[in-house]
Amino acid sequence: MRAARAPTGRKGLERKGGSESGRRASRFRAAGSRGGPPAGDVDAVARVTVEVHQRSINTQDRASPPGTKYSVCIVGESGVCRTPLAAVLLDRKLDELGIGGVVETRCRCTRDYSVGERACETASKVLQEQYSASVPGQGATLFDVEKDADADLLLAFDKFVAEDVMREISLMELNRTVDEESAAERTRMLGDFRRDVDGGGEVDDPLYGNAGGEEELGAVREAARQIEEGCEGVAEAIAAALKGGGRRPERPEGPSLERSGRRRGPRQAPASHAQVKEQK
Repeated sequence: MRAARAPTGRKGLERKGGSESGRRASRFRAAGSRGGPPAGDVDAVARVTVEVHQRSINTQDRASPPGTKYSVCIVGESGVCRTPLAAVLLDRKLDELGIGGVVETRCRCTRDYSVGERACETASKVLQEQYSASVPGQGATLFDVEKDADADLLLAFDKFVAEDVMREISLMELNRTVDEESAAERTRMLGDFRRDVDGGGEVDDPLYGNAGGEEELGAVREAARQIEEGCEGVAEAIAAALKGGGRRPERPEGPSLERSGRRRGPRQAPASHAQVKEQK
């Protein structure tokens, strides 16, 4: 089970602490009126969320208004590791294909323990040494369903992040603010766009467990490799969709997201940069 989410208090959508089971049950209660499994069936909640993400993506329409840039929202958990890596690498791939000027990317996080912080030290090191890239200037920013759910493509790194996104969307759908069906069709796993990869579309959090040192550096480098492959596939899919007159890239054929039945153990929120400096 994951650690409880701290209250955010943003836009009146304050989240109370509790178990992952409790949060999934509330996610299901939001969906209950639409004919899902019985309330309290936690496993069913996870299955419903997973099944939503297996839908093929419609390329005939888009969420953002006509005449605007194609929009991609990259969503991570803390927003200080995988997310800045993906932001830099996707923008680079889009520029290489000559479509950087017509595609807008933004980054968001689903947890608030690193809000305002820039890329972590390890991710910054990998960006600079492996890709000769500078660290994005924007700090981690919380996913705001009212502003971010309208992206043409919502990219999540793993099913935990995808569940967080869909939970927010489900709650807002009850108020008729967001169309959950449409948002679900636009939510994809970044790893699904990697070519010739067995095992599914998740890019695991390399900071999970807070290993530190060479072990953490190696994990971030591996995550960066997977993210780069995924970003290359996303950029190519967007280019093909725009060229063909479609609005969203089709999900490539690949392993089902259902492959992942694991559950994480308790996770401690990563120490902030300031805390790390104090420890040193």
